[in-house]
Amino acid sequence: LGNENKAYYFFKKTIGLDPNHQGAKFKKELLMGNKVESIPRNYLEDHFDNFSETFEKHLLLSLNYSVPSEIAKILSEQFDENYSFKNILDLGCGTGLCGARIQNLFLNLTGVDISQRMLAKAAEKSIYTKLIHQDILKFLKITKETYEIIIAADVLIYIGNLDEIFKHSYKKLDKNGRFIFSVEELKFGTYKAAYNGRFL
Repeated sequence: LGNENKAYYFFKKTIGLDPNHQGAKFKKELLMGNKVESIPRNYLEDHFDNFSETFEKHLLLSLNYSVPSEIAKILSEQFDENYSFKNILDLGCGTGLCGARIQNLFLNLTGVDISQRMLAKAAEKSIYTKLIHQDILKFLKITKETYEIIIAADVLIYIGNLDEIFKHSYKKLDKNGRFIFSVEELKFGTYKAAYNGRFL
């Protein structure tokens, strides 16, 4: 609500009650102006597990979320309408909003997400060939598959330093493959975490 002093007080109080509360620690560091390199995985996983029931309604109705539509538009403009991709990887696939926008464009679509409940919502759409509960960087490091298209819609904003993501995504792209992603703009500097926990 814009009251930073009260927010700091209650984050500190939360940590006093639960010293292992990753979300409170993370937000407290942001309020203190400390450099945050990444978001704690446990915090992020819990956040999206708890958000899974209202996620699509919030994005589509409240925020007019258009990233999946923009990605589908890029694919339709760059490739023949009858082209069928052998393998597409949807990093941080969430409830499957991107998958729903690119149906009938692929033979195999793999979705990876750290939230089990978000994956359960994606599974209800019966779009994905495989859904994997995993950290996206860890998945990129261990998978033996390669992909014509890798998608990361509204995902990189939760990572911070993107060097490893780009390095390992490049390794998993087929020749002439494409990595399509969205980010939030930062006017100056490299990257930083905003109060809402998203990286610019």
